[in-house]
Amino acid sequence: MATTISGSTLSANSSDTDYYAADLPKAGRAGLNFKFPTGLGAGSAYTLSILNANGTTLYNFDLTGNNADGTWLASQGTFLPAGRAYIKIYGYSGNASWGKTYTLNTTLAAGTVELEPNTSTSTATVVPLATTISGSTLSANSSDTDYYAVDLPKAGRAGLNFKFPTGLGAGSAYTLSILNANGTTLYNFDLTGNNADGTWLASQGTFLPAGRAYIKIYGYSGNASWGKTYTLNTTLAAGTVELEPNTSTSTATVVPLATTISGSTLSANSSDTDYYAVDLPKAGRAGLNFKFPTGLGAGSAYTLSILNANGTTLYNFDLTGNNADGTWLASQQINLPVGRAYIKIYGYSGNASWGKTYTLNAGWIWSSTPVPSISGTPQVGRALTAVPGTWSPTPDAMSYQWFRSGTAITGAVGKTYTPVGADYGKTITVKVTGNKAGYPAVSRTSAATAVVAKGTLAAPVPTITGTARVGSTLTAVPGTWGPAPVTLAYQWKANGVSITGATAATYKPVATDTGKTLTVTVTGTKTGYNTTAKTSAATPAVL
Repeated sequence: MATTISGSTLSANSSDTDYYAADLPKAGRAGLNFKFPTGLGAGSAYTLSILNANGTTLYNFDLTGNNADGTWLASQGTFLPAGRAYIKIYGYSGNASWGKTYTLNTTLAAGTVELEPNTSTSTATVVPLATTISGSTLSANSSDTDYYAVDLPKAGRAGLNFKFPTGLGAGSAYTLSILNANGTTLYNFDLTGNNADGTWLASQGTFLPAGRAYIKIYGYSGNASWGKTYTLNTTLAAGTVELEPNTSTSTATVVPLATTISGSTLSANSSDTDYYAVDLPKAGRAGLNFKFPTGLGAGSAYTLSILNANGTTLYNFDLTGNNADGTWLASQQINLPVGRAYIKIYGYSGNASWGKTYTLNAGWIWSSTPVPSISGTPQVGRALTAVPGTWSPTPDAMSYQWFRSGTAITGAVGKTYTPVGADYGKTITVKVTGNKAGYPAVSRTSAATAVVAKGTLAAPVPTITGTARVGSTLTAVPGTWGPAPVTLAYQWKANGVSITGATAATYKPVATDTGKTLTVTVTGTKTGYNTTAKTSAATPAVL
């Protein structure tokens, strides 16, 4: 490796084939630096091929005199496994390059790369989740298909980060498909040069079941992307998702009541139908919470239908981009019998909603979910209580979250809350969430309180210990202020007049205090509370 060798296509016959063996310590991208004399014209010069250890031709390049400096060949994405590879150089006596000296130098950039041949599910290159692999659509034929196998520990949304060089124009670049473990194509994407940064593909709602999935990348030699290096990284956001294919009642994804599931109308065809099965333990009014991204315009988005256990359509709703928040559909009177019901979601590739992620939650309808109120005085240090009102039916559990001017207060999740100093000058609200089996969780938020007023400190009257005599120490006993901690300050006074500098908890009377009575004023301060001052009873006249 990395050694320059010289040779020529020259023999006693009308053609010559030279083979070179290169031993690669690791898989990676092989760099071929193949040069020959310039000035040979634009006609055929050499056919250079790369073969694996078994002699299978992986790559084939027809070189002309214009490729003499080696630049074009070096730019090709030639990825090889560890082990022996062969480089085959063919020349013909009618070529201007016949008998001319060429040089060959092979280098290796080790890394996680496609392992050719990977042209089927059985020979797919296995890639761990969240691992970036490099490859190229490049082969000895006029097209190339690369398969990658990804093992998903759970069902969820697969994120495909597929990137390739920019500047390839707006024409076709690759066809990328996703197949399930059985080899059924679930999703199909025709990518152009405009999709090089991977943003559009990553935005598509590709939902996959647990188990092995295959990513198939097809390229054609006439595409500007032919031979260019691409990178692929697959991630997984596990969750409750549609399990494709779910295109009929028999393959419907089963969803427990009041469980939110994610999906998308996206398939290898121009339309997609997703079926979900919901089992109802009793008859009643069902609520459908179906949401999708806003900003899709006012055109058609989805057709949502509800079928009974026999497959008879009971309800049909044509949804537009204006229905994205789910409010209108949730308001519809949908009464269903006991047993299995199916929810059918249809989408068309021409809709702006195509490929976008939607969420669906089917459950019973609450009869009453009142807006809660708050009792108590909004003042620092005084408890407030959430009053949830009467919900119907009665929730199995209720949870609370208190907010300070719209921001959730960490740890404030009980039915009561006592404002602290940080709440002064802010408003308080509480969000109450009701939960019940078979019903979607519903949250209601109270109106805001008036701004929280400053609190009042617990402030006892201080006392003085010691003898009121010149030179004898007097001590202020402030008592217990609250809520702790409270910052206390002292001011001693003689006959009600502040003594300069006498601001400690102790004081020794001086000669000028003789005959006067002494008091001490204790002032308490705390953030969010009114400053409070308390003055002791006076001592006897100082002796």
